Amino acid sequence: MTAAAIDRLVHHSVIIEMNVDSYRTKEAKKEQEGEQKNRQF
Repeated sequence: MTAAAIDRLVHHSVIIEMNVDSYRTKEAKKEQEGEQKNRQF
């Protein structure tokens, strides 16, 4: 039933696929790098 609902929603839509890191991913990487730097000292 969920697949049918999604099919109806996107039937006349244009789907744009973006191959970029999300904001959350970027922030998580920055935070992880910061933790690694703090461990070195």
